[in-house]
Amino acid sequence: MWSGRVLGGRYRLGHLLGRGGTGEVWQGFDPKLHRPVAVKLLPAGTVADDARARRFEREARVAADLHHPGITAVHDFGRDDTHLFVVMELLRGRDLAAVLADHPGGLPVTQVATVGAQAAEALRAAHAQRVVHRALKPANLFLCDGGHVKICDFGIARIADALTQPTAADTVSGTPAFTPPEQWDGAEADAPGDVYAFGCLLYTLLAGQPPFTGGRTALPRQHLTQPPPPLRAVRADIPDALADLVTRMMAENPADRPASTDLPALLHQAAPQPPPAQQESPHTEQRHADAMFDTGFLLYERGETAEAETWYRRAAESGHARAMNSLGALLYERDEVAEAEVWYRRAMANGDTDAVHNLGLLLCERDEVAEAEALWRRAAEDGDIEAMHNLGLLFEDEGETAEAEVWYWRAAAQDHVDAMVDLGLLLHGRGEAAGAEIWYRRAAGNGAADAMERLAALCAEQGRNAEAAQWRRRAEGAGGSGTG
Repeated sequence: MWSGRVLGGRYRLGHLLGRGGTGEVWQGFDPKLHRPVAVKLLPAGTVADDARARRFEREARVAADLHHPGITAVHDFGRDDTHLFVVMELLRGRDLAAVLADHPGGLPVTQVATVGAQAAEALRAAHAQRVVHRALKPANLFLCDGGHVKICDFGIARIADALTQPTAADTVSGTPAFTPPEQWDGAEADAPGDVYAFGCLLYTLLAGQPPFTGGRTALPRQHLTQPPPPLRAVRADIPDALADLVTRMMAENPADRPASTDLPALLHQAAPQPPPAQQESPHTEQRHADAMFDTGFLLYERGETAEAETWYRRAAESGHARAMNSLGALLYERDEVAEAEVWYRRAMANGDTDAVHNLGLLLCERDEVAEAEALWRRAAEDGDIEAMHNLGLLFEDEGETAEAEVWYWRAAAQDHVDAMVDLGLLLHGRGEAAGAEIWYRRAAGNGAADAMERLAALCAEQGRNAEAAQWRRRAEGAGGSGTG
């Protein structure tokens, strides 16, 4: 019924990915940006009146304003004849409910600690913007193919509530097995409530089942009156510190739970500590990181991007600056811009000059031109020729041709071929044909086919047709279009 349908005049639906209490998720395609997306269709009938639609738009904007590598990005939202929909980034991997189904006794403790720390960072970022999830559960944590975790459906529970009866005292949002005691008593969802649900989630990943497993009528009583069964009684290999932390997260009194701002550090501290490894020399560690990066590069060249991401990520986490930049570029290609920015910045902090270029371009595309300029200017003053060329392009785009000329000239004088061509174009456009020809010839002498084509056009303008023909032939031989 829905496959092939176009929503909002833009998003074409493919196949159904899954369904739940807040609607269905479809794989879709955005032809405008030429990228795959995930489209959540809210239940039929939610477009009941304009007031509900306005509430939907308000809550959807809140979700779209969340930007963090650990939170699924919301790209767009809209309404169809019978449905409201939210357009999100399409993730590759499996949700933790599906992963847990393959491990009925619980996931490896180290994996849970790692997943938990990553999710806690995302939760802290959302709470800092005063946004709560309201529906944390294993199905809403997504383990991506590269090994990192994203929280899905941030704000979706609130959107669903906004479209029904959000003021009803007996309405409990979220999943009953993970709903905090105070919400069973009618309290509003808040950050401590998310911490409680997150504790139930971690308990479930460790034990293989939720802390309370009664039916719908029994669950409120269990959450309100009973402590969770001790984790170490369920599974003896869980460290005391981790078991104690999860128990504190599920404290009946919200004031007794740790703050979400402290959770990332607490989870890192509570994680099982690996046995001391034999200390390797820095040279050996660098060789290992280089090997991981090289493996990632070869896989990327073969088009195996999921495997490439895994190796780039391993090398990057070992401190390999080029791997950080390559991981950022791979994520950027997949439109995971927020995490790409994180890795570009880490690569730049570790001295990778290509990351300076890539981060600046990302900032320009986001109209954050001032930061891009400052970034490239610092790099250019330190001798980065690519940054000089980037500044020339930026200033020319802003109409500041005199400043652009300065930076093109500085880069061209240090044999940056593209800067030679761009400086020639700027001078040619200003009517300074002689100056343009000098730079075109220098670039052509470095094998630039586009410079040869520009020379052919300039010569033709001046009636030097034989010379123009020569440059066209050279451009064709160098791989240019030969159109002049």
